[in-house]
Amino acid sequence: AFFLQHLHKGGMQRAVSRITLELDDAYDCYVVYFGTENPGFAFGGQEINLDLPGHRKSSFSQKFVQFFQRVKTLQRFVDQQQIDVLVSFGEPANFMAAFVRNTKKVCSVRTFIGHSLRGFYGTIYQALIRIVYPRLPRFVVVSEDIGKDLVDNYGVQKERISLIHNFYDLPKIQMQSRAELPTGSENYFGEKSIISAGSLVEQKGFDHLIRAFARACKENPGCNLILLGSGPEQQNLRELSAQYGVESHVHFPGFVENPYAWFARADLFVLCSHLEGFPNVLVEAMACGVPVVATDCKTGPREILGDSKYGTLIE
Repeated sequence: AFFLQHLHKGGMQRAVSRITLELDDAYDCYVVYFGTENPGFAFGGQEINLDLPGHRKSSFSQKFVQFFQRVKTLQRFVDQQQIDVLVSFGEPANFMAAFVRNTKKVCSVRTFIGHSLRGFYGTIYQALIRIVYPRLPRFVVVSEDIGKDLVDNYGVQKERISLIHNFYDLPKIQMQSRAELPTGSENYFGEKSIISAGSLVEQKGFDHLIRAFARACKENPGCNLILLGSGPEQQNLRELSAQYGVESHVHFPGFVENPYAWFARADLFVLCSHLEGFPNVLVEAMACGVPVVATDCKTGPREILGDSKYGTLIE
């Protein structure tokens, strides 16, 4: 069973989608999650919604009670289905899986923990992780730096860590990149077009990209910026574009089914994140043949670009 806290549209969920769709039919496969949202990707096997969604405004005591309710519900599922291996993705899921019994456990760590868990609850989480993680049997990390972080800062034995990069169907990506764009989408492209993609959240750094684009636009007035994706920061980003006078050049098409066709028609792809794990979108853009620029954030871009051998890294 593959266990995630939720099935929002994101890189981790996309990775689970690819894994489960390629998994041999000899395995009984489940994708298990808490929440009520509609999955953003197709998954192999059975999707199991354990239907205990969280609430950001819950008090500490409410979160504490909900945590053990979720563990109890997950344990019941594991016992009823006689799950042989539980593969958890992301720190909340990994931490819950640590308390589940009667199954083998593999924890997938996909981001730099110290940077992704901040604030009051993040500090508590990190302290608990330092207690719990050294007792877990097996970890899979998506980049070398994440594995080093687990060893150096969280007491995990190096021998328990396996490095497995995300995998990609490159011929399929390249085939999809040659597909026609939806009607009217050509209007988003200018004389020169810069593109980026991801959830519209603070972590992705799109505000910095808009500011840099506004400066570039003064010398290249025919240039457009296209931001694929959706999220809570969209209105703030629109307002920022207006503040810098480039609102007519910055476009928000939303979540698109085939981003590769968009990547292939752009002149430059930019990854502007403050934090990543192993950014799928950077590899996918490279597969589409578009030049790439990426922030040298933790973790993944430097590893993917080979210290700027395959693209440009910026601070």
